[in-house]
Amino acid sequence: MTDKTSIFDHLGDRWRQPLTKDVRPISTVILGKTSLTLSIAGCFGLDIYAINLSSIDDNGLRNLFAKLPGHCVILLEDVEVVSSSSPEGMVSLTALLDVVDGVGDGQVIIMATRHIELVDGALLRAGRVDVKTEFRLADKETIARLFWLAFGQEAADPLAHEFAGKVPELEFSPAEILSFLIENRRSPKQAVDNVAAWMADMRNERRRPPATHFDHLEKLFLQRNSNFQC
Repeated sequence: MTDKTSIFDHLGDRWRQPLTKDVRPISTVILGKTSLTLSIAGCFGLDIYAINLSSIDDNGLRNLFAKLPGHCVILLEDVEVVSSSSPEGMVSLTALLDVVDGVGDGQVIIMATRHIELVDGALLRAGRVDVKTEFRLADKETIARLFWLAFGQEAADPLAHEFAGKVPELEFSPAEILSFLIENRRSPKQAVDNVAAWMADMRNERRRPPATHFDHLEKLFLQRNSNFQC
């Protein structure tokens, strides 16, 4: 069955018009925080409310939480920017702990960071964080497994290791690699031939100014493969 999941982003302390799409919940392949968030939202029929903690202050955070529905997924981005010494105009650790501790039974919080070593220990203690999941960049074994996943192990086996040999370890995420393979799913040989150009494009893209958080979520949301079921 197809579910509707709405993704809300914010402008200051106001929730913006959501992006709503028909999606199938993802449960069989979890490649990163986005697919995990979409999977949880899809499985339980919840909407997603994404908050970028680097672009809001204490009052804005409290106002956004006050407007949340009783049942939803709350995605907190960049939690490492919050500390006991946060500068004025940024979210303080006290304010973040207050809203996290006030979350209701029907609300699920997902906190995302690229630097867990910078996250204050008070935020990670038992009772506030129940499960920690690390999404690593792809090593050679993961790259080959993704190739088999995209094309089938029997058909792709002769080329899987050649493909893995062309993609450097620990540079690209599994989600990025699988997205490329899906774009080239008609031919495993085509994927091997095209991967060098794709990597060059990805590296050039990373040198550009980053898109807004909402644009990034929208892009990932629209590209999400809908063939997985919860």
